[in-house]
Amino acid sequence: MATDTIEHTDRLGRLGAGFAVAVPVAIFLVLAGYLHGRISGTPGVAYPWIVLGAFAVLGAAALAVVSLPAAVLAMALVVILLLAVSLVIIYRRAP
Repeated sequence: MATDTIEHTDRLGRLGAGFAVAVPVAIFLVLAGYLHGRISGTPGVAYPWIVLGAFAVLGAAALAVVSLPAAVLAMALVVILLLAVSLVIIYRRAP
């Protein structure tokens, strides 16, 4: 989808392509965060941050109106920042 949009062979607009990338990423973040908390025995430790990160990824999709590569880069940076924040929270709470 992203490649088709860049090459102008798409039938979906830039914003639609941005959300086509962002929605699966946001869903994955929320579900993986929930499952990780249940499996690791630390439910809810970083979950509010994960949900906030999912909304930030959806917000980054709006950048696709200007540039789809910039939107994908912004989504990647949000995920990287979310991972860093989650790790800091988890390691600070570790005994």
